[in-house]
Amino acid sequence: MTDQPQQHEPAHHRVEMHPDDEIELMDYLLVIWKWKWRIILITFVCMVAAGVVSFNMPRIHEVSMIIEPAVIGMQENGNPLFLDLVNMKGKIENGLYNTRILNRLNINPRLTQLGFKVVNPKNTKLIKISSEWEQDKISTGTKILAQLAAEMAYDAEKALQSKKEDLDMQITVKQNEIATIETQRKDIGKQIATKLNEIAKIETQRKDLDKQILLKLSDIQGKKNQIKLQQAILKNIGERKTELIQEVKQVKNNTERLIQQKNRVVEGKSSEENVSLLLYFTTVQQNVAYFNQLNDRLNNLKSNEDRIGAEIEKLEKDINDINTAIERLKIQKTEGLKANANDINTEIERLKIQKTEGLQANVNDIKIEIERLNIKKSYIENIKVLKEPESSEFPIKPKKKRNVVLAGAVGFMLAVFMAFFVEYLQKAREESMIKKGLK
Repeated sequence: MTDQPQQHEPAHHRVEMHPDDEIELMDYLLVIWKWKWRIILITFVCMVAAGVVSFNMPRIHEVSMIIEPAVIGMQENGNPLFLDLVNMKGKIENGLYNTRILNRLNINPRLTQLGFKVVNPKNTKLIKISSEWEQDKISTGTKILAQLAAEMAYDAEKALQSKKEDLDMQITVKQNEIATIETQRKDIGKQIATKLNEIAKIETQRKDLDKQILLKLSDIQGKKNQIKLQQAILKNIGERKTELIQEVKQVKNNTERLIQQKNRVVEGKSSEENVSLLLYFTTVQQNVAYFNQLNDRLNNLKSNEDRIGAEIEKLEKDINDINTAIERLKIQKTEGLKANANDINTEIERLKIQKTEGLQANVNDIKIEIERLNIKKSYIENIKVLKEPESSEFPIKPKKKRNVVLAGAVGFMLAVFMAFFVEYLQKAREESMIKKGLK
């Protein structure tokens, strides 16, 4: 008798919707609060499970290096011209070097799978190559990256060598052109050499005059040195005079002060002050004697100062006389010999102009072209490893914190969903039981 209501009533309730069945926001919060400990427990269990799994996963490190691509020449603006970065990146990422690397290092390809990530850092022409390795295989990863750089350099060297040979051939052609021009210039060079010999003879005659001038200049230097010595003595005398004048002033002031003190003792003289009075007299006499000595020294210094000043004037007069003699020798040197030399030099300049008109200009142009080719050649450079292969300090995988946080979030959402689902089942069961009771 109870089977028929159980078959029809649930179907009826699944179709009908009543306003009383709507769950408000407060109902959600109450459900969460009711199941809070289970929600917290499930969330915690998920986080712990994620932490345990992450902890047991193998540590993955990144091994990376940074290289500068090979330079194959120079652009018109003077900047280096690099090999095609896109092509290089494609070769690496598509595994073109993988087999060669494994064979070179004697690594079993079945046990080791190679995979590289290639990145071009922003605003640079550099390439960062990286790969991921377990902690116990970091050394293998380092060797593989180093071998990758070596293989890339080997491939690039072929293209670079061909480019260098082409530039060397162009330079050789230009050098041969210069050799031809130099042969034409040698004839003119011989004529210039003859003229230079004539100038050499004139220069020999002028050297005798130069020697005489040098002797005179040596005399002048000797007298200048004497003047410097006398001036140094004058300076010392001046400094000593200043010291003596200061000392004279001090002795004079000291004597006057002692005389004043003596006079005061004489005015108030008593039997006990006889000894003091005697000391004052003695000290004053000593100061007067010392004052006279200082004046004598000062007078001697003034006499020496006058004598040395006269010696300096005489030395300066001698220097003027020697300079006059030197000027006479210079005039004698230039009055004929220099004129002849000037005429010959004019002829030499004419030959040089004849030699350089066209020929030297062509040579200069060719040398500039050779220099340009050499600069272009000097730019050619193979791959450079700017940062040697090295492992990251910390593992990049697994990311434990992220995994735990994600597991916590998923666990929390799952727990909340289960709470609402269980709450719904309980409520549906209660409503079913109530309806059965009513019937």
